[in-house]
Amino acid sequence: MLAYRGIAYNIEGYEVGRVDLVKEDDKGISYLLAFPAERGFGLIRCGQPNVGVFTSPAWYSTQRIILKDGDIVRINSVGDLFVVFENNSDENAFLVTDNCNSRCVMCPQPPCVHQRKFYEEVKDILSLVNVVPEVIAITGGEPLLYYDDFVRLIGYVRQYLPGANIQLLTNARVLKDAQKALEIVDASDDSVTFCVPLYADTPFVHDALVGVNGAFWETMEALHHLGKLSANIELRNVILSPNVSRLQKWADFVSKNMPFVGRVALMGMEPIGLARKNIETLWVDPVDYQDELKEAVKNFVRTGIPVSIFNHQLCVVHEVLWQYCVKSICNWKVRYIDMCTDCMKKELCGGIFFAGVDKHSRGIQAIK
Repeated sequence: MLAYRGIAYNIEGYEVGRVDLVKEDDKGISYLLAFPAERGFGLIRCGQPNVGVFTSPAWYSTQRIILKDGDIVRINSVGDLFVVFENNSDENAFLVTDNCNSRCVMCPQPPCVHQRKFYEEVKDILSLVNVVPEVIAITGGEPLLYYDDFVRLIGYVRQYLPGANIQLLTNARVLKDAQKALEIVDASDDSVTFCVPLYADTPFVHDALVGVNGAFWETMEALHHLGKLSANIELRNVILSPNVSRLQKWADFVSKNMPFVGRVALMGMEPIGLARKNIETLWVDPVDYQDELKEAVKNFVRTGIPVSIFNHQLCVVHEVLWQYCVKSICNWKVRYIDMCTDCMKKELCGGIFFAGVDKHSRGIQAIK
């Protein structure tokens, strides 16, 4: 998410507010913030201050930042401002906890030492949304780790964002409990897509990547419970050096054992967090696995399971696979390097993670 540093006034802890009015003058921009539950209003001022004293909760910076009506921000007492919801965007994701029951070696957002959860804060954000988006994402950590909190959160989404679809990024292991799987599916009212990672067709490889013995079979149990309930499932696999050799076998395993999966996503690695720390053992150049990727996609096409390719640049993917490539990197994370400038396919390409501009495929080149 977009983040800025400024000076906070009259804020203890944090405040969440929606931009309700934008006013520009010759010295800068002012934004009026509406707080949840009619708790009053706050102010954001960029440029030169137009008042001598900030009497309400406020944030000030000489840096000019651009916000839109309906955007929602979180400001803490030390002056950090985060844009936690962008109006008229389908790329909004809500972090509900940074705690997790896995220790994935490629996690872009490693678990925090302190076990924090933000379900009530997310409720406040949801209550401020005035234009319901088509889709939101809920992520962590592991969102289902605090199960009761998550069930309540689904109710808040239904209350404040009626009709919105939810992409739930979860390892799903909590749902090895069939009763919990049933409760979650019932509560979601068919609006939730369970985006679940399965990194190999064998427990040895999958468990090593997620750092938990037994995780493979817990995930398989959960997936089959969800399948029996006709839940929406997107099965995900991040292609890494330790699992790339099994990609075709993995595709065959999924096709034969989980025909109920609604979609498969084959993903490139985001080189940040633990993925950056372990880059030498995890990185595999996409140009080196294009044949395996093509065969995996052919398998899913042949068996009728929709398939997408995430986080890959068009220039490094076989042209026959371009139709499956998705612009999956969100706007604030995506970058294009100098050699992309004259590429004829730049507008169609998903680009590079900002964390990967110094670690990208040797096959990147302008398509002309």
